[in-house]
Amino acid sequence: MRVPGFQQNPWPYLYHADLFVLPSRREGFGNVLLEALALDTPAVAADCPGAMREIYGGNPAVRLVPAGDATSLAEEIVAAYRANKYGRITPKSSPDWLAKFALKKVIDEYSALFLR
Repeated sequence: MRVPGFQQNPWPYLYHADLFVLPSRREGFGNVLLEALALDTPAVAADCPGAMREIYGGNPAVRLVPAGDATSLAEEIVAAYRANKYGRITPKSSPDWLAKFALKKVIDEYSALFLR
């Protein structure tokens, strides 16, 4: 394994990865999970406070585990890797799925909250 350090553009690494793992205990939104899924990289993520379930949205390419549960995390990493090895499970990175995270949509939703 090679750890390249800081990369100006990490997307090629996410795109070519077999699996993305996000073991956070807390995430405000989890942009990096959204980026991995938009690049069709399956993921294992901790179901921590924040927007993990919103990003997950039932996507079969994401496996959520309880935050802080190292055993569940390890088991899901192995299971996801095995599943992908024998037939890659890719995210629903359709325009419809990604549209709910589009900048204009998010700005419109925040504006509606503040302009009540």
